[in-house]
Amino acid sequence: ELEDELQVIEDGKLRMEVNMQALKSQYDRDLQNRDDSNDEKKRLLVKQVRDLEVELEEERKQKAQASAAKKKLEMDLQEMANQIDAANKGREEALKQLKKLQLQMKEVWIEVEESRASREEIFIQSRETEKRLKSLEAELLQLQEDLAAAERAKRQAQQERDDLTDKIGRA
Repeated sequence: ELEDELQVIEDGKLRMEVNMQALKSQYDRDLQNRDDSNDEKKRLLVKQVRDLEVELEEERKQKAQASAAKKKLEMDLQEMANQIDAANKGREEALKQLKKLQLQMKEVWIEVEESRASREEIFIQSRETEKRLKSLEAELLQLQEDLAAAERAKRQAQQERDDLTDKIGRA
């Protein structure tokens, strides 16, 4: 009976060892599967980290480029603002010069108008002077003719006097 019991116990032990071996094998397979799964997850995570690092580096580069572009745009904007200020100053100076030139032009125009009026007045006076000169020339000619006639009359009178004086002196 003890032997039967021992046999039963040994059979139970043997079954237990077989079960234990089966469980151990199952455990090892599960552990290996878990390790494989963990290795796969680790590879995927490493790949994701690398991808994220590449993406992060790309974003850093883009951020640096954007920052550089922003600085360049700010400098360009400042330069344009300076150019606009300079252009506005130039425009204001040009407007001042234009107003000054317009004032000078107005003064010159007034002088031209005064000169034109003066010229017309001188022209009118010249015509009047010319008329008076022609009138005086005609009067001078008349006076010269009168003088010539008076001298002829004087010579004739002197001749008559001389003739009379000779007649009286002979008589």
